[in-house]
Amino acid sequence: MNTRAVSADLGQLIERGNYLQAIDAAQKELEKGDSIELRKCLALALSRSGSVERAMEVLEPVAAENGMDPETRALIGGILKRRWEITGRTELLETSYRHYLK
Repeated sequence: MNTRAVSADLGQLIERGNYLQAIDAAQKELEKGDSIELRKCLALALSRSGSVERAMEVLEPVAAENGMDPETRALIGGILKRRWEITGRTELLETSYRHYLK
């Protein structure tokens, strides 16, 4: 599996708004072998598709296993922002903002 090439393809699908196709493709690739990069792509596609809770379920283990690198922080910040948009809970927006600052 060429993770870099697959991640680039997934990124293009996400940029074009083809979230469901990106989710399906990421899940199929992850069945072949685990990859933190692919899990991050899956989380982004899930979040953008509106499945923010599932996105966080995918991303939290990544943060636990790999640490909170800037990309993971940004993804979590974005998911928290989307949760805030859905729920209106101010603490989610504040937590999102803190993730972007670190």
